[in-house]
Amino acid sequence: MLDRLQYVKQRFDEISDLIIQPDVIADQKRYVQLNQEYKSLNALVKKREEYITLDANVKEAQEITHTLSKPGKMPGFAYSTPAHECKTGTKLRAVAGSVCANCYAYKRGRYRFQNVKDAQYKRFRALTHPLWVEAMAAQINSKKVKHFRWHDSGDVQNLDHLNKIYEVCRLSPDVKHWMPTREAWVKDHLASKPDNLVVRFSPPMIGQENTTWPNSSMVVLKNASCPAPSQGNSCGDCRACWDPSVKVVSYGKH
Repeated sequence: MLDRLQYVKQRFDEISDLIIQPDVIADQKRYVQLNQEYKSLNALVKKREEYITLDANVKEAQEITHTLSKPGKMPGFAYSTPAHECKTGTKLRAVAGSVCANCYAYKRGRYRFQNVKDAQYKRFRALTHPLWVEAMAAQINSKKVKHFRWHDSGDVQNLDHLNKIYEVCRLSPDVKHWMPTREAWVKDHLASKPDNLVVRFSPPMIGQENTTWPNSSMVVLKNASCPAPSQGNSCGDCRACWDPSVKVVSYGKH
């Protein structure tokens, strides 16, 4: 991963040299293009430097973000935050027939234990830390996994949170990320989404399908496409949730 970020640094250094050359300055069209690329790379280079610092000390990164969560059935790690803090989900819990009316992450299974709740709130409070992006990327890359899920519990909070997730994905380009969400406003910001992240919108009602998003998921009462229930509640070899070519993934009602 650092090799790929090193290429970004090399390109940044190359442009830094070019934009001070008299012949480049004289060519205004080229000069403007290079300056635009310089500005876009400059932010990533700064993130790279901060990431390298944190990567040398993953323990420090964990102190910033708290530990990653590990859903038993999935091939990689996740970042679980409190279901109680879901913006849309909290409202849907009072709606009969909604997916969130009987939320598995609200007070069922391991999510009801106090130590799990404490860990989720530590992660939730960490979202505003100024080095959260770099610390998250350092943690994810240190796990040497190919897949990561955002929010096996909880959901994206706001645009700042979404943009931070995008940055983490860019700093972990060898990892395939998947983020399910019930926040409809996220659709307006998919254009800036990194290629290694699949965002799946989950409609609010059981049996409701959404076809306006590039990727989505849904909860059904029968004929679910997710194979986990038939293979020991495990993903097994299935990676459909992370696959952008799979437009809709359906899950059985918990």
